[in-house]
Amino acid sequence: MSSKPIDQTTKGNVLPPRQSIWKFIRGRKDTFTTIDISNELKINLLQSRTYLKSLVKAGFIEVVDLPRNAAQPVSYKFIKGPMTAPRVRKDGSRVTQGSGQNNMWRTMKMAGKFTLPDLARAASTDEVTVSIEAAKGYVGMLTRAGYLRKISDKPSLWTLPICKRTGPLAPMIQRVKQVFDPNLNKVVWPVDQGEKS
Repeated sequence: MSSKPIDQTTKGNVLPPRQSIWKFIRGRKDTFTTIDISNELKINLLQSRTYLKSLVKAGFIEVVDLPRNAAQPVSYKFIKGPMTAPRVRKDGSRVTQGSGQNNMWRTMKMAGKFTLPDLARAASTDEVTVSIEAAKGYVGMLTRAGYLRKISDKPSLWTLPICKRTGPLAPMIQRVKQVFDPNLNKVVWPVDQGEKS
C-alpha cells in the first residue's frame, strides 16, 4: 500500500477511489455490481470488491443476489450510511484515525462560532475523544490556510465563513505540515508558489 500523501495519489479534480465508489453507491436506487462500478468509474475490480465486502460486514450495503457461477458478479444494494465514504477495515470495523478532524469540521459548519473547549466537547463521541490540544492544532492550521477567522480574543472565538465550507470532507492536516482539502482535491496551504498569480 502506498504511503504517499493523498494529494500525490489523486489527480486533477478526481475524488479518492473509496469516495467515488461511495458516491456511486449512494446514488443508486437499484442494485449494482463491481462491474457497474468499474464501467462507470474506471476503478480496479479488486479494489472495489474489497471495499464492498467491508461495507457489507459493516452493514452499509447488503448482498442481494449471489451468482450461480464464478463468472457472474455479486449484486449489492445500498442500505444506509453517511454522505462521506465510511472508513472501514476488511472485517467491517470502523477506522477512527482522522475521525476527530471529521467531527470538528462537521461541528464548525454547524456551530457558526465556537471556542476551543466548545469545539473539543461537541466533536467528541463515545468512540472518539477530541482534546483541547487537538482542537487547538486543527484550528491553528485551518486559520493559517484561510478557512477560519478569529472574531474575538476574550473569549477566543472562531468562525468558519460560509464561503470556506468547501464540502462534507474535512480538510486534512498531513504529516508534512500542509493542509489538503479532499473536497477540492488539492493542497490549500501552503500554496505552491507556481499556483500563485
